[in-house]
Amino acid sequence: MQATPTTIAGHTGREVVGDQTFARAKEWAQLQGDELLGHSIGEEFRDIVARTSCIDGTVLSCYRGRPAQGELIAQDRMGPPRLEDPCPPGRYNRTNERVLYLCDTKEGVLREIASDGGLCIQRYILPLSHLRIADFTWTDIDSLVNAVFEIAESCNVDERGPKSCCRDCLRALRWDESPRRTRE
Repeated sequence: MQATPTTIAGHTGREVVGDQTFARAKEWAQLQGDELLGHSIGEEFRDIVARTSCIDGTVLSCYRGRPAQGELIAQDRMGPPRLEDPCPPGRYNRTNERVLYLCDTKEGVLREIASDGGLCIQRYILPLSHLRIADFTWTDIDSLVNAVFEIAESCNVDERGPKSCCRDCLRALRWDESPRRTRE
């Protein structure tokens, strides 16, 4: 009997099994355009996410961190890049697409961002009536979902992953087009 390698990602705490599912997710992440959208893995991933409940409640507390580089960052500079500032591509965005990376805990921010010059952390209170946030906190999360998010979160991060990114894989979800579900 051969053991299947398992990795626990230090920046997310996510347990990822290095099995055939992970290999399939890596293969899918390399596709583009219609190949990406029409691939059987994309269909399977969309189906899993469509069945995933949304976080319920009225508000969600989240945190954003930015390297301080020796000085405090003003509150109005903690959010996503301003429209007049250039925006480099990231794990989930293309060039000049602005996103706001948030963690649900301060500890998550500390795992995500290494900074020798200190770290500024800002708390955000998000009204859930205006957002659809999938609840992936359940412990028996599907291995394909784990694999896809691990690949996405490893992209465009120095020393952690490839410079290509599967942000298009995540766009393929069409999460905003599926009905809102809450955990039963």
